Amino acid sequence: MTHQHDTTPAQTRPIVCYHCGHRFDASAHAMSVSCPECYKHLRLEDIIIRTLEAARTYYTCGRLVVLPRARAQAHEIRAVAGVTVEGSLEANVVSFGPVWIGPNAQWRGDCRAPVVKVEDGAKIHSGKFVVRR
Repeated sequence: MTHQHDTTPAQTRPIVCYHCGHRFDASAHAMSVSCPECYKHLRLEDIIIRTLEAARTYYTCGRLVVLPRARAQAHEIRAVAGVTVEGSLEANVVSFGPVWIGPNAQWRGDCRAPVVKVEDGAKIHSGKFVVRR
C-alpha cells in the first residue's frame, strides 16, 4: 500500500501584528487573520489610496500607498510593510517598513519608521520624524 504525500511546501508568509508586535506565519492567500497572541483582527492586504479618502485609522500588515493626485487623511496609520506617498498624506504614521515620500508628495504629520527617504521636491508641512530600526 503506497501513501502519496503532498511535498509542496506550505505557502505562508511572515506577519507582524500591528497591535502587539507578535510575529507569526499566515497563509500567503489570506486577506485577514487574527493574531494568535492578542487575538485582534489584522488586515493583510495593501491599502491603495486612489482619490480623497478619510478614516480615523488605516491599519495593515501590508503597505499603504497614496497614488499621485490622491489624498489620505487619518488620525493614525500603521503599515507593517511600509508607506509610499506620491500624493498628499495627513496622518501620524507608524511603519515597520520603509517610508518613501515622492518628489511631488505633500506630508503633514508625525512619522516613525526604520527608514525614511524624502525625494527632492517633496513638501513636509509639519511633523516629527523618528527613524529607528
